Amino acid sequence: MSTACPSNPRKRDRESSPAEQWRNLARTVPATLMHIGTSSSVKAIRSTKNAKSAMKAAKRSGDLSPAGKPDASGSSWPPEAVELLQQARDDVSIGLKALRDTRDAIVVEFFDAWKVLNQNR
Repeated sequence: MSTACPSNPRKRDRESSPAEQWRNLARTVPATLMHIGTSSSVKAIRSTKNAKSAMKAAKRSGDLSPAGKPDASGSSWPPEAVELLQQARDDVSIGLKALRDTRDAIVVEFFDAWKVLNQNR
């Protein structure tokens, strides 16, 4: 496959060998996967930390309730504790979605790389 360099007309067309294609792919795929994985993983970790903080705050506010320990149904929980628990649930959901998105993106990148590497076979 011949590739031209439109940015520099003095450069000759150069042939791109399968080995060169592999080297180019090997340079770009890990960086792409790292970017995808890092951005989603950071979001997932942040959501998990937020959920943990909200759960601790809900537990502390439950300890301050007039009845002592709140019951399992949450009917005697202070409204702030219920709100913190809902926030924790939402943060966990966001984290799980980010992890699923990361997994899906990595699978797509893997199969794209597989196609490129096996196109000449």
